[in-house]
Amino acid sequence: MSLYVKRLIRVIVLVSLSAVLALLVWPTSPQGLPGTGEDGHACFEKLADLYEAINEGRALQRVFREEEVNGYFSVLLEEAATEWPESGRELNVRSINLSFTESYFVVHILAEWKFLRLTYEVQARPRQHDGRFDVEALRVSLGHLPVPGPLRQRFAGRLMPLFEQMEQERYVLDHLTQIDLGPQRARLRAGR
Repeated sequence: MSLYVKRLIRVIVLVSLSAVLALLVWPTSPQGLPGTGEDGHACFEKLADLYEAINEGRALQRVFREEEVNGYFSVLLEEAATEWPESGRELNVRSINLSFTESYFVVHILAEWKFLRLTYEVQARPRQHDGRFDVEALRVSLGHLPVPGPLRQRFAGRLMPLFEQMEQERYVLDHLTQIDLGPQRARLRAGR
């Protein structure tokens, strides 16, 4: 084979691999129901109720619908975009969307980095770990590209600093006695 043909084959292979990679990291669509500012306010009130119940040592249960949680994230992103930790600003987070099933939830994050639009999805199961709320990552993907098993929990952990400034929400999650997931909703219980 001539040198020209070898170079042409390399270019074709390189272009093909680049196209496949671009398609794999192409942004995905969120699965959860979108929420409004009114939905976000309802979520805030339910979180405040749980916070108060935890501090008073009484039992309380609240059901959070997907649209309430997603409305809440939407309001937080609009109001506090400049207050996100450095990792959040680097990613330039545009939206956070949660969807619930009976056994897991999916966090969908749309971010922009320079001229790229990227989506991250973490399919996870809630758990208590060392007395704190934590997640067990079941599946993690960058666009349509799945992150391999050994890197799954590590990758999911790198996205968690986005939520570290949410102190009141974190306090509530750390002190829950039960989390019951269902289709398009999460039931949170504080106290016995």
